[in-house]
Amino acid sequence: MIPGNNRSVRKVLFFGEGFETYLSSCSEKTKKKFIMTLWLIEELSQVPVAKLKKLTNANGLYEIRVKSEGNEHRALCFFNSDNELVVVTGFQKKSQKTPRQQIINALYLKRTYENVKKQNNNS
Repeated sequence: MIPGNNRSVRKVLFFGEGFETYLSSCSEKTKKKFIMTLWLIEELSQVPVAKLKKLTNANGLYEIRVKSEGNEHRALCFFNSDNELVVVTGFQKKSQKTPRQQIINALYLKRTYENVKKQNNNS
């Protein structure tokens, strides 16, 4: 957070263990780049597409984009009803297209998150 700024534009949350497990397997340089990108997402009202891009035909999923040490790293996420960004999975991108299995996994985690949140609001 910026000194003197008590309020971020949005909050970043993690759901499940996918992203945190992936991040722990990354090099220190890549971890730092992910952390800086997450900070930018929290602080900037307009996040550059180079850092956060909405995926087409993926039911509201976004891709956090980090380039480090010649590799493309990605985290899949979505916005919840409170305008919070929920990060669910991370991986190293090895081709032009986002792997379909990663999208399927992220959509499953999104539905699970929404069900848990709905149950918590009803209790």
